[in-house]
Amino acid sequence: MATTLGVMAPAELLNDFSLEITAKDGDKFREAASFIPQGTQVSVTFLPGEEFDMRVATVKLVKQLGFVPMPHLSARRLQSRSRDSRHKLRSGHRQGAQGRF
Repeated sequence: MATTLGVMAPAELLNDFSLEITAKDGDKFREAASFIPQGTQVSVTFLPGEEFDMRVATVKLVKQLGFVPMPHLSARRLQSRSRDSRHKLRSGHRQGAQGRF
């Protein structure tokens, strides 16, 4: 509920939110999952130095735990159309895939 000043009450901030994790956060995310509403969108950030297979494993975990995985790619890291196509083919175009992953 907004106050007379138009500022959201603290509880309202948690009504609808998304989270962002890295491929290395899988274990910590599993521990926190029971405190997060099912269906919450979880961005999986593609950081330098993380292996692609590790990212895919984290995305699968997010989905298995009942959340909605969302790839989070830094536009400045996109190097070429062919490389971007490989990411697309390896992540989102698997048999039975729905949504972004």
